[in-house]
Amino acid sequence: MRAQECENKAGFLSSLFSRFFGKKARAPPSAADPSALCGQEISNEDDVLHIKALPSFGGRISQRNSELLVSYLTAPYLRIPLILAFFAHQERLNALGSERLRAMLDACLFEPGQF
Repeated sequence: MRAQECENKAGFLSSLFSRFFGKKARAPPSAADPSALCGQEISNEDDVLHIKALPSFGGRISQRNSELLVSYLTAPYLRIPLILAFFAHQERLNALGSERLRAMLDACLFEPGQF
């Protein structure tokens, strides 16, 4: 009976601690998350239009292409074929020289998502 009281107290303290300090995520933010890529909160493609300076990944892609890429990341079910088609063009293929873009592509293809 004494052991049960200790377990109940530990459960109460841990729940109290988690309420005040929150739970830590089990994994770091995904590289395929448009919010992590741009440094601002993006929940849909309309939010992309309000960002003044999109990342250019070291000058490898233009602002127009960056807007297109980030808007593709907001579509969870379609982003894999859209991203692959984006990088299939000869002018954008060299952009994969950027480590951040390669990490984003890997995250899109291999991280488990909503689907």
